[in-house]
Amino acid sequence: LMKPIESLRGEILHLANPVPILPSHNADGVEDSLTFTALAARKLADLVERLELLVAFELVAGAQAVDLARPAAIGTRLEAVRQKVRRGPPFLDEDRPVAKEVTALAALVRSGGLESSE
Repeated sequence: LMKPIESLRGEILHLANPVPILPSHNADGVEDSLTFTALAARKLADLVERLELLVAFELVAGAQAVDLARPAAIGTRLEAVRQKVRRGPPFLDEDRPVAKEVTALAALVRSGGLESSE
């Protein structure tokens, strides 16, 4: 899980940099000129998408940690989340691709599906 997480970390750091605020002289102050609002919005959408993936990876790692530790009990809400996570990626007992499972889990994060009580 670490290699894709490190890649996401780099992308998140890059996207977190602010969009430059540069004066534009193409209208000589007569009218509004080019703003970087659209670029900032696109960067924010990309950043949120990567954060959702990062949360999905963290959920997989957390479920794996609980499954390995086998505690006598965990909190009711945490157990409900662990069970929802385990509907996607099963226990990782060997190195294997998890991209599709993590992407589906990120979609569940995006939809708020982990917050529901079902």
